[in-house]
Amino acid sequence: MHNIQCKMKDRIRQIMEYEGLNAAQFSKKVQINGSALSHILNDRNLPSSSALMRIISACPEIDVEWLMTGKGEMLKSENGADYPVLFPENPVSVPTATDEEEYATEKGSKKLSKPRKTIDIQEEIIDKTAHSRITKIVVFYADNTFEEFSK
Repeated sequence: MHNIQCKMKDRIRQIMEYEGLNAAQFSKKVQINGSALSHILNDRNLPSSSALMRIISACPEIDVEWLMTGKGEMLKSENGADYPVLFPENPVSVPTATDEEEYATEKGSKKLSKPRKTIDIQEEIIDKTAHSRITKIVVFYADNTFEEFSK
């Protein structure tokens, strides 16, 4: 556990160096109490999930996985290939059937197929989502870790 703490501390120091900020300037930029940052940098405490979220929000170019685990590169890739596409750009299309298709009978069968029901609420949801996009999803775990997925 202590080894993880040192690595996290070192990664935060790397971010500070990258930003060209001392501890006081960095704590102001990421809106973390100066004493809390000092405790993190001096191995007294692990950063809270709130502190990590503030760092990520203030430094969006920093790769979340790198900050959390040390895996990969400090900066996000330019093309965004590191992140899966969770929500495609194209809105969902609802297939519509003609009256003939809905009530068509099979040859030799007297049974009609059931008509499909159209739900107005579903169409409203699809229409609303066509104009809005999700840009970031953050998943928080019980052990105070998290993952961020952004486009």
